[in-house]
Amino acid sequence: MLQLKEITHIRRHLQESSYADIALFFNALGDSTRIRVFQLLMKQKNLCVTDIARVLDISLPVASHHLRLLEMLGFSKKIRKGKMQCYEVLSNPTIIALFDRFLKEYSESVT
Repeated sequence: MLQLKEITHIRRHLQESSYADIALFFNALGDSTRIRVFQLLMKQKNLCVTDIARVLDISLPVASHHLRLLEMLGFSKKIRKGKMQCYEVLSNPTIIALFDRFLKEYSESVT
């Protein structure tokens, strides 16, 4: 059984704020379509919603929904070009490195 001193020590290292970025990362990856949208944005910078929908063969509302979530999570930003809404990945080296590593390890385990 843990002693009070050990419990206090463990609690200090398990502060919820230290896991916020990890939770956001997995929340963003919680849907296969969102993973594909994010991967496409990483490869092709500054894509409009219609282009994303056409490339991934999904509807405009589905594309917009996932793009909006990625924007809310801080993974992308919206750029208005006239009447078109386009998106690009925010340059967050940690998130991009995690995502690249995740995709690489996943593809290696499948093949």
